[in-house]
Amino acid sequence: MEADNSGNLDASDQQNISSREGSNSSTSTMETRLCLVGTENGENKELMQAIEALKVPVTISDNVKEALQAVTDNIEQVFVCEPFEGEDFELLRKEEQRIIGRQ
Repeated sequence: MEADNSGNLDASDQQNISSREGSNSSTSTMETRLCLVGTENGENKELMQAIEALKVPVTISDNVKEALQAVTDNIEQVFVCEPFEGEDFELLRKEEQRIIGRQ
């Protein structure tokens, strides 16, 4: 990829970028869902308001093993784990799941 002194890309580089962007698009879409681990997260009003603003489906689960069974190839499950430690956290970490929370 070459840039002239003005920082602009030449036409061939712009075409290469466009073709790569097009190849990254997939015919199937990945749905993202949040899973709140533990009922205390579901009772956290500030957290629930923030999640509502994201407009993504949310589940609340006290049973991480059951929640892991709901993970499919078409759904990306992101787990909100508070506290960011303990048995549930370790299980999710070992399963290489996406986990967010406070440390």
